[in-house]
Amino acid sequence: MTHEEAISITGPIADHFLAEILQLQPLAGELIEAVARARGVEPADMDLAPAPRVTRLCAILEAAEAADADPLALEERD
Repeated sequence: MTHEEAISITGPIADHFLAEILQLQPLAGELIEAVARARGVEPADMDLAPAPRVTRLCAILEAAEAADADPLALEERD
């Protein structure tokens, strides 16, 4: 997955969070699922628990959202 592909799925995201995502080498479907779950959308076809990589992607996306909402939270995470 390229930088541009990831951004097209996640929308704007800080570079270090994007780097974490890309390090996991997710498939597009995994990142799409993680974005949906992180935003609280549980489509009907997501009945099963998320795969471990999707769970990690969700954590990264939620941290990015928290950092956007409270920049001081980013300092505490580092």
